[in-house]
Amino acid sequence: MRSKGFTLIELIVVIGIMSILTWQGLVNYGDFIKKQVVQEEGKDFVSILRKAQSDANTGYKPSTTCGASDSLVGYRVVGAVSTNTYTVSAVCSNGVETVQNNYILDARVALSSNFDLTFLSPYGNSNGSYTICIAHAQDSSIANAIVSVTTGGGIELTAAACPY
Repeated sequence: MRSKGFTLIELIVVIGIMSILTWQGLVNYGDFIKKQVVQEEGKDFVSILRKAQSDANTGYKPSTTCGASDSLVGYRVVGAVSTNTYTVSAVCSNGVETVQNNYILDARVALSSNFDLTFLSPYGNSNGSYTICIAHAQDSSIANAIVSVTTGGGIELTAAACPY
């Protein structure tokens, strides 16, 4: 008569399979978190660009630096790879540029190139076409957040490899 239960070999095989599946799940979860960080930074950046564009479109100008006779030229967004930051400023016709806000990217992501774009008032169109790439700082295999800005003012976020 055979006794009921599992042999030591069967238990080792099952524990081995469970360990491999658990390890693979943890690796996939880590990649998921990295992708989320990049995409969230991309979404935040697009939201800030749209706010600057909206302010340019409506003609909102800071009263502290733009005089009553001065008009709004637009809103300028400048990004620097060296500091991993970008700045939004209002630009008035008198040449005064007023910083509205400075933004620092999450330390786990990085800008892949410097940029300097302006949303012109009163239509919110851009002074050129731009492709801005936000990449994961430590893992180049993670899909980047690509933000495209057209001269007509279109802003689009995609996940892909940096085009440069």
